[in-house]
Amino acid sequence: MAILLLYLISLFPLTVDVYRFDDGYAELWYEIPVAQMLSENDYSQQDTVFLQYTYRLGVHHIADSDSATISGVKGASISPGCQNDYFIDYIPLHLYPGTFRYDLHIASGTGVFVFRNDIHILPDTSTLKCSDLVLGRKETSGNMVFHGYALNPILKHSFSRRDTLLSFLELYGLIPDSLFYTIRYTVIDSTETRRFEKVHKRLKHDFTQIDTNSIVLADFASGQYQLAVHIEDSSSGTTVACRQYFYLAETKLPAEISMEQRYREADNLFATSTLRGRDTKRGQYYSEFGPPDEIEKLALAESGLILEVWHYYREGNDVLFSDIAGDDNPRLITELRPGELMTALEFGPQDPNWYIKWPWLELIMPLTRDYKTEDIKEDLIDAEDQ
Repeated sequence: MAILLLYLISLFPLTVDVYRFDDGYAELWYEIPVAQMLSENDYSQQDTVFLQYTYRLGVHHIADSDSATISGVKGASISPGCQNDYFIDYIPLHLYPGTFRYDLHIASGTGVFVFRNDIHILPDTSTLKCSDLVLGRKETSGNMVFHGYALNPILKHSFSRRDTLLSFLELYGLIPDSLFYTIRYTVIDSTETRRFEKVHKRLKHDFTQIDTNSIVLADFASGQYQLAVHIEDSSSGTTVACRQYFYLAETKLPAEISMEQRYREADNLFATSTLRGRDTKRGQYYSEFGPPDEIEKLALAESGLILEVWHYYREGNDVLFSDIAGDDNPRLITELRPGELMTALEFGPQDPNWYIKWPWLELIMPLTRDYKTEDIKEDLIDAEDQ
């Protein structure tokens, strides 16, 4: 039984972080992947399912026997297509100075996870102090509000170049006079190189204030960084600093994502028995230039070839493909002006300079001096009618 329990625990990922605020108040935040709580029966449901889990948090002071336990049941309704979402919630704690060890147990119908760590509550030894630095993204769903702000805490501290990093910090012990306090935000990479710095002068209006900041991550390379914050209150001559590490994952910007999407679409549209769709001639063109506005198919009865015309109306050109090699991989015959294909097919045989104007014609039709325009008209039929 113990082996089975350990096996279930190892398959149940859970992310936990603790944020400390003023007067010993702390919040233990946790994040549970919805997918890890869904059973096979839940996955097969087409309707909304209600997922439920139990939690038990044990906290005890390292130096004495003082301890407490908090437990309960929580859950939420999950709609189809939301399997990649997360449960995110927190448990409030009121602690006194010292070191506490906590054990968090989360259990659902699919597994159990136990997370343990320490919380250090510092004594109030300075006039100016701050809360822990909270990192997150802007909340857009309307379901998450962090201390009155539309901020979704990122417990794993992992971001992408498409994100804007938001930070939340509470300051305590300010002297609310007419002066400002100065706060400096600095991002330092793993080589101790400063990659970002911004200084704000904020007007003080209360003993406790909230300071937030945003940093666009599009120009940062992947890797580990630290966000360092330095606060100075000139009226009291005191300073305080804090920092938080975060990781920028290797991600694709929108242009790269678009290309990957085109590759996948080409694979679905043009694959043969021997080639991936992206490796075919049509797939290569599709991946580079994108999907056409319209595809028209025509057939030449005399040669037996199917002509596939891609119309790019927005670009003002047509592209002609045909399987001239008979290997189920139509070649790019030529790029044309709108309407030029019909002109070439109809008048090419009568034009003595056809091999200069439309040299590609001989690839798709038996062009001889005896081949009449009327014959071409009869041979050109709509492939959809065949």
